[in-house]
Amino acid sequence: MSPLNSLLTDSQPSIPNDPPPTNERTPILKCLLSTNGSITLLLEAFFGERQRADKLSEEEVVFTEDHPDLKLRAGDNAMERVILLRGTQTQRAYLHATTLVALDKICPEFRKSLQSTQTPIGRLWDDHKMELFKEMLRYERQPAGDLAESFDIAETDLLISRTYRVYSDNKCIMLITESFPESLA
Repeated sequence: MSPLNSLLTDSQPSIPNDPPPTNERTPILKCLLSTNGSITLLLEAFFGERQRADKLSEEEVVFTEDHPDLKLRAGDNAMERVILLRGTQTQRAYLHATTLVALDKICPEFRKSLQSTQTPIGRLWDDHKMELFKEMLRYERQPAGDLAESFDIAETDLLISRTYRVYSDNKCIMLITESFPESLA
């Protein structure tokens, strides 16, 4: 059974911690875990408010060793961008994301938009008419810990995350890990 199915069903999971039964999963959580589309647009449609990306950090990094998940080699550079996706009306945080971007594999216009705006990456993909493919790598459940305050939950409450590669023009351009509260409703 795939890791996703183990998160969505009562079956034995292939990741640590037993997930709650399917009937305890919220509809939005099921959608967030299974979509191959834009999380930004999904959250906007479900919660009825526009999303913005509050940047927590953004820095360029040079890898000192190969990075197989992003398919980069030692010496290649990337940008690490950490954001909270937040509703513009309620200020509610819906998602925490860490994105590694292979800077040499994206167009300069997209890079400029990514670095100079608070626009969520899903909307930037649409604005730049990027054709994408997402390859899911893993799903995890873990206590919120340091992210608890951002989501207004307890440190012991669980977050579910998914990590995936983003391809454009047959090149791996990004590695994204998105985390959201298991209790999201």
